[in-house]
Formats: sequence, C-alpha cells, structure tokens
Amino acid sequence: MTDNEILKALECCGIANCDGCPFADEEYGCKDNGLTLFALDLINRLEAEVEQWKEEANRYQTLWCEAENDLQTAKAEAYKEFAERLKTETKGLIGANFIDNLVKEMVGEQDA
Repeated sequence: MTDNEILKALECCGIANCDGCPFADEEYGCKDNGLTLFALDLINRLEAEVEQWKEEANRYQTLWCEAENDLQTAKAEAYKEFAERLKTETKGLIGANFIDNLVKEMVGEQDA
C-alpha cells in the first residue's frame, strides 16, 4: 500500500465514509486493524526520515561553522602578512605601531 493510499484511508475513517477507501475491500481488511498497522509504519518511516534530515542539517551546520572559522583565520593571517610587507616596503615611512594597531583592529584582537 502506498503512502497516499494510507492517507486517503485515514481521511475516509476520519469522516466515517468508506467510499473510495483503499481498505474497504477484503484484501486488507479494515476491520482487522490493517489500517492501524499501515499508518503506524508510515509514521515510523517518516519519523526516521525526519531524524536523518536533522542529522544531515547538523552535519552541514558544523561544516559551515568550520569553514567560517577557517575563513576568519585566513583573513587575519592575510592582514598580518600584508602589514609585515607594508612595514618592509615603506622602510619606516609609516609607523610600525600604527600598522600593528590597525591590523589588531581589523582582526579584532585586543591589547593584552
């Protein structure tokens, strides 16, 4: 029995109308609680699917956070490398303390 047939049968039972109910024949036997077993199976399968989606969402969230941290680290390193090259290339024309403080501000470092 398909999921749609199970849902249709549940709808029929909800309004007490067996017309068009997939369980209204002898094969499944509505009176034998066949619908209950199919509905329970459907619910269990859907709950398992939801759990899989939650696990996958958590995995992607973890990957996203790791990538974001890696990006911030790479960005900070690039700022620091640029500052060192700027100090070297300007040969002291721009104060080293000014450059260092500017880099600290850009990467969010606090003075110790």
